[in-house]
Order: sequence, then structure tokens, then C-alpha cells
Amino acid sequence: MADATGLAATSATVDAALAGLHQYGLLHTPETNQAEPGSTVVGRLQLHPLVREVTAHTLNRPEPTVTWLAAIDEHLARAVDAVAGMPGRAGWPTARLLAPHLPAHLDRNTPHNFTTARNTLDSLADVLNAAGAASEELLLLRHVTDAESRVLGSEHPDTLASRNNLANALNNLGQHQQAADLHQQVLADTERIYGPDHPDTLASRNNLGNALGWIGDHQRAVELHLRNLADIERVHGPDHPHTLTSRNNLADGLNNLGQYQQAADLHLRNLADRERVLGPDHPATLTSRTNLANAQARLAEVGRRRWWQLPGRR
Repeated sequence: MADATGLAATSATVDAALAGLHQYGLLHTPETNQAEPGSTVVGRLQLHPLVREVTAHTLNRPEPTVTWLAAIDEHLARAVDAVAGMPGRAGWPTARLLAPHLPAHLDRNTPHNFTTARNTLDSLADVLNAAGAASEELLLLRHVTDAESRVLGSEHPDTLASRNNLANALNNLGQHQQAADLHQQVLADTERIYGPDHPDTLASRNNLGNALGWIGDHQRAVELHLRNLADIERVHGPDHPHTLTSRNNLADGLNNLGQYQQAADLHLRNLADRERVLGPDHPATLTSRTNLANAQARLAEVGRRRWWQLPGRR
């Protein structure tokens, strides 16, 4: 308020104005989200349309409107920077509140301040990803990808990276077929532009393999992971973190394909390598230990089932 009007504004005066609007039914504080029935909404205010219309008509266009929007954009960018810098989960609720306002922020800053505004959306999308707020993350990533396609072109490196991130977000929301289709397109473009051994191509092939596993195409997923592991090991070496991740994903694919012994053997090898390279308490090492336990459990379950199915056994 102070930045936009040049007048003094304190929290107390703003709160008093909001309280007055609320008293006369001109301000609403929704408790549920209409877009997501049953979900609780905290920290949102909805102005009555009458207030919006009166405010719009009392502003002298165009200069005051430009001033207001500039102040809003500056504060949105600051808020995202603050949220991204908060430790742990502290900034997650605020990140979800900021998300609906950022697509318009990018639109207002295109093309004159496109890169900075795009980075603001990407930064908040990272926070939303960590928070598990997949719907809000998808909203931002769709807008970023569409804007980059228009401004930079669909095959620009930034656009390819955003398309990859969008596919991952679709997968997190359970839209596995759409995610696999998009990963397939990104891999084709990345391989054509950068070649088969480029790090982005290897990462894209890995992501497609994971997406194929989610839609149940386990045979093709394993074939992709096998090829990718050989290429990553050749490019980066056997102990590189990317190699260890690729080996883990291949083992998961083998487990999904029903090749439990091969999966358990590969997870066992990968766990030993991760403990040696990354240490026993690294998150990736802990993941490997869990995956090995799951593979061994599946292997034991199959063994028990076969034993009970021996001829003459009751």
C-alpha cells in the first residue's frame, strides 16, 4: 500500500480497513477451496466484486494502475525469495498462497523482464515440489513452459528443461500416460539436438524409463534403463552418482518385471557402492537399503509361494 500510494500505511491501518469491509460483507475469508472440495484454505481474502469495480473506476488510468502493478510484482518477487530461503517446511503454506498470483506476474513481465520473472516462478515451483503441492506446482510449470515456447522456442534448452519438469509434475499428480507421452517427446528432441550421450539426453531417457514403469510398460522400461546405465557408466564412470541412480532404477524395473533375483542382486551391489561413495547415512544410501529390503521380500514371497505349490503339498 505504501509503495503504491506514497502514503503511510501500517499493519494496523490495513487491518482496520479489511475489518471494515468484512463487517459490511464486502470481504470474504473462504474456509474451503472450491477447486478442491474438502480442502481447507488458510490466509486468503476474497473482495466483493463491488469493491473491485469501485476501486478500478476510482483509479486514474493508466499511471496509477501501472504503479499498483509494479508494487505488486516487486512484493511478489520478494515474497518468493523469502519463501525459497526458509529452512525445512517453514515456507510451504505461504508458497501455496503465492502460487495463484504468479502466472499473471510472468505475463506482466513478458517480454521486458521475462528471465527474472520466469526464474521467480521456477523458484516457487521448486518449493512447491518439496512441499508435495503438485497441483500448484503444475499450474506454474504449465505457464512457464507455454511462455518459454512462445518467447524462446520449443527447442530452446530452457524450454526443454521446463517440459521435462512439467512431465515430472504430471507424473506426481498421477497423470502417468500424459507424463510418459511428454517425456517421449522431450527425449526425441533432446537426442536430436544434443546427441545420445549428452547429460540432458541421459537424464531424459532415465525419466522416460521411470514413466513407462508407472504405466505398466515394464519390458520397455527395463530396456531403456539397461541402455541408459551402459551409456552413463561409459560417460561418467561406475561410481558417479548418476550411474548409481541409473543402476537403482534398473533394479526397480527388474523387480517390476518379476525378475526378483536379478533385482535383489543389483540392489545389493548398488547399496555397497553407495555406502562406499556417499556414506551410510546419505539419503540415496537409505533409499538403496529400503529398495534392497523390498526386493528381498518379493524374492522370499515368491519362494514361499512356489514351495507351497509343490506337487502333493497340502
